[in-house]
Amino acid sequence: MNSFSEGCTEAKIKQNDNMNNSVADCSLASEGFSSAALKNIACQNYSVMSSWVKESEATFSEMLESYQNEYVFLNQLFNKIVLGTHSLNTTTAFSQLWVENSKADFVVINGKAVVYEIKTDLDNLSRLEGQLADYYKAFSNVVVVCGEKNLPSVLRFAEASSVGVLCMKRKGSFATIKPYIENNDQLDSEAIFRLLRKPEYTELILSLGEDLPVCKEVDYYQECKAIVSSYPAIEVAGKAMTILKKRDRIKKEGSYKTIPYSLRASLYFSNLTKKERSRFFDLAV
Repeated sequence: MNSFSEGCTEAKIKQNDNMNNSVADCSLASEGFSSAALKNIACQNYSVMSSWVKESEATFSEMLESYQNEYVFLNQLFNKIVLGTHSLNTTTAFSQLWVENSKADFVVINGKAVVYEIKTDLDNLSRLEGQLADYYKAFSNVVVVCGEKNLPSVLRFAEASSVGVLCMKRKGSFATIKPYIENNDQLDSEAIFRLLRKPEYTELILSLGEDLPVCKEVDYYQECKAIVSSYPAIEVAGKAMTILKKRDRIKKEGSYKTIPYSLRASLYFSNLTKKERSRFFDLAV
């Protein structure tokens, strides 16, 4: 694979009849920011990697201008919030985190835990109500991030709620249209518990001062859930967020500000091995 676009050849893109060539090319090229594409290019020599990375920068610039899809929003948020407002040393971020029946697009845990639901101008809002209801079962702070086209509809939806609204402008900057308000009313201990992996909910139970269940392995999950469910959701949430913040520490290794802007979110949220990930940081030196 010698070019950025070759990393996208198997992408399945549904194009509208009136989609121009530039937008169609951006739609296809956006697949080059996938974890699979990064894995493929990490196996190449540094000369090929360098050429590919330069092309990724040009492609992202074009996408920012004419095809602001979810990755463009995600990468802008990651750079602004995780690498800008906060620091990787004190912040953990997630993408596509299951919360009940919804996948949260972007979650940032720093002093607070905040869910960012992305609604680009390519999206509709038909699922938004159910998504927000799911998020508030596990998180107290929720923001909808939208483009300028969807902004009036998002504002009408959020005006009487605790949901925050962040708008991404055409050049990629953000404007806070409505600040989020902390809302603990819908927090649910079981929903928070379901965010966690086995070592994490084991740690949670110990942090609550409880003994671990003595039971058959097949019953361990349900026994642990029963213990957690007996505690107030606000207490469970505080301890669970502290534990979640420690997940995927490998992603914090390396200086993301030294690698090309376009690839920062892609690399952080990828499933690359430590060795594969290091090749991109080596390339930046």
